[in-house]
Amino acid sequence: MKYQDKDFNMKQMQQIMIGEVEEIDISLYADPRFSAEQMEQIRAGLKAGIDASIFAVPSFDIMQMHQICLGLVSGVDASMYAKTHFRGYQMEQIRLALEDGIDLVSFADLGFNGFQLAEMRKGMLEGFSVEKFGDTIYSSEQMYEIFLGMKSNVDVSVYSDAKFSWVQMQEIRLGLEAGIDVTLLLDENATWIEMHNLRDYKEED
Repeated sequence: MKYQDKDFNMKQMQQIMIGEVEEIDISLYADPRFSAEQMEQIRAGLKAGIDASIFAVPSFDIMQMHQICLGLVSGVDASMYAKTHFRGYQMEQIRLALEDGIDLVSFADLGFNGFQLAEMRKGMLEGFSVEKFGDTIYSSEQMYEIFLGMKSNVDVSVYSDAKFSWVQMQEIRLGLEAGIDVTLLLDENATWIEMHNLRDYKEED
């Protein structure tokens, strides 16, 4: 076997041998720079009949490769997110969005992480504009609280300030949904427990 002279470990050689048995073009991954796990992902793509060359890049980690492979299998334009600066979870959210006809690539380019992109995808799927929560200053949990407020049709501008933690936002949102005056809750220095107790008191009043 011509690859035996190269610096492959046992697991890498196993993937090369499996590929030869399956009669696929192992030249795409028979490279010591690929880990055995990367080789396996490339081999799986080749076996599925897709153009695995798009992710047969040593600088892609296994999760990135997997998400690109899934995109190719589902028929979306995986080249839109097959970029090494996107992390695997960002790629996953972009792929899922593309499968639903939503383009999140520009948001990922702006620095939104995978968890933030997940909340944006959920909101856009339900027809909401991301303008009210599509800002990198918000954590994914804060985005979720704003999204929930939009779903329940309360005035999210009351609490959509990044100075509030997500649990503080939650207490204010629940107060708005209960129809109480939340003015006393709008103190970022109050703990969420204090907000919770005050909200309970106002709702029982």
